[in-house]
Amino acid sequence: MIAIESTALGRFLKPMSKVMSQELARELVALKIEDDTQARYEFLASGRREGILTEAEEAEL
Repeated sequence: MIAIESTALGRFLKPMSKVMSQELARELVALKIEDDTQARYEFLASGRREGILTEAEEAEL
């Protein structure tokens, strides 16, 4: 099992973990990003690393 601190989502949710129900926590962990959204994120991340994003693309991040 992955420790909660090892994922970005885990680090984001950790402060809320004391007040969050186990059911809600399981639902959040089960969330999956849509393929087209993931592909867009990867495109934007690559463009940012290469320094070639437009201002509009930068704003998406």
